[in-house]
Amino acid sequence: MKHVAIAALLSICCAAAQAESGWITIQGFYDAEHAADRPDLKLFGRFEGTDTDSDGVLRADEISWLEIAGLWYSSSPGACNQSYHYCGLTKMEYEIGSGTAAFKAYETWTDPEHIFYSQYTFETGVGYRISSGTGPDTALLWRDYTTMTVMAVPEPSTAAMLLLGLAGTAAFARRRRG
Repeated sequence: MKHVAIAALLSICCAAAQAESGWITIQGFYDAEHAADRPDLKLFGRFEGTDTDSDGVLRADEISWLEIAGLWYSSSPGACNQSYHYCGLTKMEYEIGSGTAAFKAYETWTDPEHIFYSQYTFETGVGYRISSGTGPDTALLWRDYTTMTVMAVPEPSTAAMLLLGLAGTAAFARRRRG
């Protein structure tokens, strides 16, 4: 009976919605401003969310935050991590464990006097575009050589559960020998 109770408790813990986080690496762009291929250029990011509907896919409304190249985005548009910046995440799909994701994020910026402004848009499959009201637009465009990798980051609770399981197994083995 004790084994059935422990199995049921573990099943309940595993079935609960889990927080998911990951690291994103995107490499290889066409630099439109300088008319040059940049296959070694890398952008890094990370994200965190909770699969609230337990369908194995994190969508924009399940993402707590997404950070790409130092800018933070959320599915609840609002202030970014910098003054006078407004950010949002309009699309996100990450099939948990798949190694790929699709997203579209934006940021607008203006100075306190609203004289200068710019808008950043990053969309997988398209690229990273910067539009400015005062200067030339720049873009890092997605090409057929562009790669994106998403690595899942284990949650601390997962590591704790692993250590607890190892300790339990060691204690059980020791008890059987002694």
